[in-house]
Amino acid sequence: MPRKKIIKLNVLILVMALVLIGCGEDTSSNDDVSEGEFEFQIGHSTTTDNQQHVGAEKIAELLEESSDGTITADVFELEQLGGEVAELQALQDGSQDITIVAHASATNFVPEWSIFNLPYLFDSTEQANAVLDEIGDEFFEMLPEHGLKGLGWLSSIERNVFSTTPIESAEDLQDFDIRVIEAPGFVDAYSALGAQPVTMPGGEVYSGLQQGVIDGAVNSPELFLNFGHHEVADYYNMTSMHYMPIAIVMSLDVWESLSTEQQELVQEVTDEAVEIGREHYTHTYEEAIEERMEEEEVTVVDTDISDMQERTADIHNSMTSEIPNGEELLELIENTKEEVE
Repeated sequence: MPRKKIIKLNVLILVMALVLIGCGEDTSSNDDVSEGEFEFQIGHSTTTDNQQHVGAEKIAELLEESSDGTITADVFELEQLGGEVAELQALQDGSQDITIVAHASATNFVPEWSIFNLPYLFDSTEQANAVLDEIGDEFFEMLPEHGLKGLGWLSSIERNVFSTTPIESAEDLQDFDIRVIEAPGFVDAYSALGAQPVTMPGGEVYSGLQQGVIDGAVNSPELFLNFGHHEVADYYNMTSMHYMPIAIVMSLDVWESLSTEQQELVQEVTDEAVEIGREHYTHTYEEAIEERMEEEEVTVVDTDISDMQERTADIHNSMTSEIPNGEELLELIENTKEEVE
């Protein structure tokens, strides 16, 4: 074969080899993910005038606005997509995109989050929020191995006892049938006060109070009113035993399907929604305590919690010993409380 033809053939082979190498390069980086269109489903378990709904609606609004309509979201309230645990499971398999849940529901997957079940762990909503602003990402780092991605913390909610009789001190909880979340921190805490914890679905609380099956239950003031429980419980008692963190969580599969720019956008709008949601919680909390309770003829009881704090302090050690890295996590929270004071 003439020399010139050999040279041309070799050049052609070299060019084809380079093309094949280029086709085989790894394009799995998020930077190379196409800017596709997404329609998210955001679910939560509360009413439309609650911070979870307000936060979810704000995420949906800002996503559509900031993405020029390439990312939209529909919001489903009141467990339309399932209970909180079911929604987290849907996130794990990628059939749902985002949920907003109380931390207690996540303990089924992340037992370390049970540290927030300890009674009287925080002194106020403001303190709980400040602590999560400092160390909340450390708890979010526990999620990816369970197929979840933490996006933000809405306001922690102050949960108090509402009841058919007033709770002025720990003595009034003796033999008191109280509906609680089915988790050690809640069951053990009220048991230590002599109460009789009852676990039942939230949807049965109204009828349970109405029929005398339970004497009371626990919730934040605005949700107590929003769910209509004031119609069957005349007293809202400021027991302040738990300040429950509320997390905005995304499916890890969905998160990883986004480009880097889209991930940054989702995080940015969530950060803004968190601030708006927290402001809404503060407003609705104050409105519930200062105005709505009186309008609905509910008596707000300034409960003496000193004895409750003493009686429940003993269960901290037993609870932390059963939580993975419980002692270290409690120490982290306590040290952070001192730093944010």
